[in-house]
Amino acid sequence: MNAKAIGRKLNTLALTDPLEAGKRIFNLFRSPVRRAIVGAEQAFLATAEERDTLRIATHDIATYRWGKAKPSVDVLLLHGWESNSARWRWLMPHLREAGYTAAAIDAPAHGNSSGAAFDIPRYGEAVATAIAHFMPRAVVGHSMGGVCLSYALTHHTLPVPERIVIMGTPSDLRFMIEGFARVLGLQEVALRGLDAYFEQVMERTIDYFSVAAFSERIEVPTLVLHDEGDPTAPVGDARRYARALPNGRLHITHGLGHSLQGNDAYRAILDFLSA
Repeated sequence: MNAKAIGRKLNTLALTDPLEAGKRIFNLFRSPVRRAIVGAEQAFLATAEERDTLRIATHDIATYRWGKAKPSVDVLLLHGWESNSARWRWLMPHLREAGYTAAAIDAPAHGNSSGAAFDIPRYGEAVATAIAHFMPRAVVGHSMGGVCLSYALTHHTLPVPERIVIMGTPSDLRFMIEGFARVLGLQEVALRGLDAYFEQVMERTIDYFSVAAFSERIEVPTLVLHDEGDPTAPVGDARRYARALPNGRLHITHGLGHSLQGNDAYRAILDFLSA
C-alpha cells in the first residue's frame, strides 16, 4: 500500500477515533527503515579496533571505537535518521590523520542496534550513556543525531564535552512531522489525533522538542554546520539555533546538501576541534 492510500485510511479512521489514528501515525513515524549494512559500509565498520554494545532501558546500542584503547576518546560521532555509523567512513580518515581517537554508536532501531522503535528521548538516552562511557572531548551529531545530542545535553546529567558540532540538524520536531504528514496526505483531524496521542504517551507536546529551545541552555562551544541548499533541514533553522546558542559558531557550506560530505565540512570540523 502506498503512502497516500495509508493516509486516506488514517484520515477516515480519525473521523471516528482520532486517538487511535494518532497512535497509528505515531507508530509509523517512529519506525525507521533499517538498511542492510553491506559492502563499503561493512568494510569500514570492520576497521574499528573495538566493537561492543551499551545497554539502555529498551535497546542494546552498537558501539565502535577507532584508535588505541583508553578511558576516553577525542570524538564521539552520532548519525542521523535511517543511517548508521558507517556514514562516518569519509570523515574518519581526516580525524585519524589529525591524530584523533573516535567512537560512534548506532541509534536505537538503526544499524546493528536492537529494536524497531525510535524517538528523541530513546536516542537521547543512548547518547547520554555513550558520553558517560566514552567521555569524549568533543561530540559530532548529524541531522537527528544533532537533535538528540541537544536533547541529551539538556535532559541528562553527564560529563560535559568541551566542544560539540551539530551538522544538518532540523530545529523542530513539528517541522519533521509536518513533512511526514504531507507525504501521507494527512488531514487536520488526523494531526489533532496525533498531537493528543503524542502528548499522552510522551508526556510532552510535539512543540516541546525544539533544538532552538534546547540551544539556549547549551553553553558548550558549538559549531553549527549546515548547507545553504539543504533540502531536508532548512538553513534558516541553523541560523535560528546558532543565534540561540550562548557560544555558537555558524559555518555555511554550498553544494554539499544534507549529507555534508565534503572537504569544506571536514575542514570546518577539524579547525573547530583543534581551536
